[in-house]
Amino acid sequence: MTKSNSRNPFINYYLKVARRMRGKPVTVIAKVAARRWRAMSQTKRLQYYRACGTGYNWGASLPSSRRRCDSGLHGRPPAVSRSPFINFFVHMYKQMGRDMPVTKVARMAARKWRCMSVPERRTYFEAACRFGGGRRRRR
Repeated sequence: MTKSNSRNPFINYYLKVARRMRGKPVTVIAKVAARRWRAMSQTKRLQYYRACGTGYNWGASLPSSRRRCDSGLHGRPPAVSRSPFINFFVHMYKQMGRDMPVTKVARMAARKWRCMSVPERRTYFEAACRFGGGRRRRR
């Protein structure tokens, strides 16, 4: 595989697919490349990451102050939203161990939120109020 100018592994893969599919519309090539890329195993993708000089672990390329951990950004408390439901959702997502897809956790959280009484929801409303519910204007 020849080294291309892009530092994005998918773009390198896309260019390889495009060379093989000359004469086809760009939209068709993009759909085929995306479908094959998603179906490709991580070990096969690794050659494209190595070719462009980037590591497979994107979090490692971030400065240490920007990497995520369980308590939020390093040295800072976890983010609190103005929305009580979002606070509840994040709490539930962390309880589930982040093994489940976000969409399933969101559905479960919505069902549970609807069934909760007002006193059960109060802690999440208080956290949202402490955050400062003032609206910000866009410029």
